[in-house]
Amino acid sequence: MAEENKEVQNTENEEVKPSGGGGKLVTILVLLNTVLILAGGAYMLFFKKEPQVQVIDKEAEKKKEEKKHEETDEDDPKEFGDTAEYKGIVVNLNEPGGNRMLKVSLVFEFKAKNKKLKEALKKREAQIRSEIIMYLSGLSYVQTTGSANKEIILKTIKKKVNNILAEGKIRKVFFKEFVVQ
Repeated sequence: MAEENKEVQNTENEEVKPSGGGGKLVTILVLLNTVLILAGGAYMLFFKKEPQVQVIDKEAEKKKEEKKHEETDEDDPKEFGDTAEYKGIVVNLNEPGGNRMLKVSLVFEFKAKNKKLKEALKKREAQIRSEIIMYLSGLSYVQTTGSANKEIILKTIKKKVNNILAEGKIRKVFFKEFVVQ
């Protein structure tokens, strides 16, 4: 009977003892959670870019708005502005033997309201013609053929003329004459 009592006491003792593994599991989970939170904080601190502070410049914004407004005016096909014509620009093309010539007449279109620009186009005619002659004389025959190349020529001339002018900008350049011989 003594043996039976020992067995009953051993089973009772086993049932009464709390399991030690549960406390360890909770501790491990808390530590793991803490490590993950610290790793996320370290990532945010070292690798995440700070938001850039945007400095608001009211004058720059006004200029952007004016430029945007000018661009929309440029694209309005219904409104055709004032024009200035440059006739009879003749250049030798950049070809071996130099036997090809290009003759163009150009029309510059700009806002009708801009009287200063019209005066500037007259005043700076020699400078503008010189710039156009230098550009066109650097072209080869192949660079002057086809509508795509002519569009490139018009855009380049527009850019070069607008770089010269301080009084305003031309909106569009047209060929009135374009002859290659």
